[in-house]
Amino acid sequence: VLPFATLGAWWITGQFLKPLQTILRTADEIRRGRLDQRIETPILNDELGQLARTLNQAFDNYHDVLERLDRFSLDAAHQLRNPLAAMRTSAEVCLQQPRDRAAYEEVLAMVLEEASRLGHTVDQLLLLARLTRDNLREHFETLDLSALTLTLVDHLKPAFDEKRIQLTALTPASPVHVRGSPRLLEQALANLLDNALRLTPGDGRVQVELRQEPLKVYLSVADSGPGLQNNSGNSENPKNSGLGLLVASNIARAHGGSVQAAASSWGGACFTIELPGLGEGFAFRGCHEL
Repeated sequence: VLPFATLGAWWITGQFLKPLQTILRTADEIRRGRLDQRIETPILNDELGQLARTLNQAFDNYHDVLERLDRFSLDAAHQLRNPLAAMRTSAEVCLQQPRDRAAYEEVLAMVLEEASRLGHTVDQLLLLARLTRDNLREHFETLDLSALTLTLVDHLKPAFDEKRIQLTALTPASPVHVRGSPRLLEQALANLLDNALRLTPGDGRVQVELRQEPLKVYLSVADSGPGLQNNSGNSENPKNSGLGLLVASNIARAHGGSVQAAASSWGGACFTIELPGLGEGFAFRGCHEL
């Protein structure tokens, strides 16, 4: 009887340890760099099942963090490389031979302009790094997104007027309340407007529209520019559309929302920030109907 009991106990123990061995093998595969691996052992409603689900969620979060870090590094290198190269080239050309005061002043003005752009880029990079680390929701407040939108549009309108771009804003007559950080939501909208300003040609059009549903709020920026192909993005992955749009996407995600991209009715691009709403409002028509 004892040999049979020992064999049975060994078999039962092996069956109990098999899911744990699978978990250990999967964790080791991920440690070796195979980040797409997940635990495929049958998920049971016991301690091992809960452990497998928790580890799979942790692996998903880990993979997502690494992907964001890769995008962060690539965008940082791309955004910093061009201004630095322009500053270096201008300085080298200027120093090749003696020049008059006006020529030196022109080069210094260009260097100051590029330095200002670099400073803005660094601020965006620091903000993006903070969004991946801090618990921002602890500092959220109830705010009127309609008032914030109109204030920012009025502030940025001179820059659009200088380029002869018609900038308009459509917002509901009543306040549109959301929970969030006013500074971050303003930065997200400013990034979308800056993207439209850079890519829309003179005598073009840019329209900001705020719409509200019972559970959702939509804030869109549509332009008459060259379209999504020149935004280096697509309608399914706006996070790959440059640093400014990446920051806007991360801000929306920190607020429980997202950013979608589509074609505008003018043939340009339309980026929409979707946020959780707090009240009833009007139906959103969508980017194509602006």
